[in-house]
Amino acid sequence: MPLNRLDAHLEPLDTSTVTGIKGVALLIDGRPLADHAGDVEASEIRAGKTEGPAGSYLPMFVAEVKGPGHFLGQPEVSRFGDGDTVLLGCVCGTWDCWPLTARVEVRDDVVEWHGFRHGFREWDYEALGPFVFDRAAYLEQFAAIDWSDTGIPPGGW
Repeated sequence: MPLNRLDAHLEPLDTSTVTGIKGVALLIDGRPLADHAGDVEASEIRAGKTEGPAGSYLPMFVAEVKGPGHFLGQPEVSRFGDGDTVLLGCVCGTWDCWPLTARVEVRDDVVEWHGFRHGFREWDYEALGPFVFDRAAYLEQFAAIDWSDTGIPPGGW
């Protein structure tokens, strides 16, 4: 199985309530994870299986995931409480409103994301992933992030 490439970086986000908060952008093979999910969700919608806005996600806020452990199988934010990791949240800024989750398995040489689920829709994500990353390259992406750069002004909003 060929390996996927993960690019992770901070980007300022705007929601309906805040501007400039930092989120952890996740790009897989050069495309945002939200676009990958949106392709699968749009297919489900076109097939008449369900409704909803395909690919309508924001990166998780740095202040919520708190550090790289969230992406290393030790989730700070879990929708189902069964080991899932919330990778993307709702565009409104409340992750639990519209979450995309996956299993994050850290192995000796690779990290795999699989078993994608949505918090409120019964979309079939079998076509999404699995995404398999070289562990060393994956760890480098998260090591390069300044986890203290939340975008929240001193004293809060």
